[in-house]
Order: sequence, then structure tokens, then C-alpha cells
Amino acid sequence: MTRTDPLAWEGPSSDPNDEQFGHVVSPTEIEDAGDFRAVLVGEPYDGAVIGRRGAR
Repeated sequence: MTRTDPLAWEGPSSDPNDEQFGHVVSPTEIEDAGDFRAVLVGEPYDGAVIGRRGAR
């Protein structure tokens, strides 16, 4: 893995009801980042597992 060759995104949840961050964004190459109005880096954590009883 390098800055220009990152690992593929894998969601931490195996629950098919979870819509995870990586499911709603599109990957891009660093050379094309200027074509977008916003570029998100990383995966935010909210402490919840929506779709499971007891989620915060």
C-alpha cells in the first residue's frame, strides 16, 4: 500500500442492513481529485450500528 496505491475499502460490518460510509462514496485517483467539489479521506466513526437493537 502506498499513497497512490491504497488498499481496497472493506466495511467492518457483516450486517447486510448496515449502510456504511464506503457504500455511498465513489473512489477516485489522486490525479483526479481536483475534479470534485469535496474529497473525503478516511471513514468516520459514530459508535452506532444502525439496524441492530441497542444501537446508540
